[in-house]
Amino acid sequence: RDFAVVFREPPQRTSKVKYLGEAGQSTPLCAAVSVGNPFDLAPGQRVLSGWGLAGLLYGGAILRQLHRHILRHREQARKWMDLSVPLSCRTVGEFASRFTAKVSGFDSAAEYYAAASCVSWLPSVAVPLLCINAMDDPIAVAEPIMKLSPPPHVILAMTRHGGHLGWLQGWWPFGRSWSSAVCLEFLQAAHSQRHSSGQ
Repeated sequence: RDFAVVFREPPQRTSKVKYLGEAGQSTPLCAAVSVGNPFDLAPGQRVLSGWGLAGLLYGGAILRQLHRHILRHREQARKWMDLSVPLSCRTVGEFASRFTAKVSGFDSAAEYYAAASCVSWLPSVAVPLLCINAMDDPIAVAEPIMKLSPPPHVILAMTRHGGHLGWLQGWWPFGRSWSSAVCLEFLQAAHSQRHSSGQ
């Protein structure tokens, strides 16, 4: 094993940690970092579908992106269902229930979220994994994450502030994120440890 990776993009954070649990010892990765991972998709989706600030700002932005994605791939999407169905959805949860779950072969959004979440696979992860989350993250809801009991080589770093993939540092909030330096330091340490132990 000689590869290390950071999971930061929305589709990757949960699915790739789930992969690590499914692969166990057979993964080619020597270490990984997951940033802003909700682990269990359902709580965050309820927030995104609500009428609070997170739902209106984040949920609305995500829904518009989903609609654009459907329109961009309208020819393929028409093979699954009438496009008026996903395009008429008013919340992320409704979109998941009426479109994502159906085209993925699930009867409901709850079933889809349960299958897509990585929370039950966390104990099976066999390589060093750093998970960075923030208490004030409006999408990766902190309360259920705080109840996780990961194995010793899975580090759950929960900061007081940071928002969703933020952790900006310094007076000018457009520079390098604090989490970027932490990710690099962790992966370098894991890689060095792997080589020093002859693995």
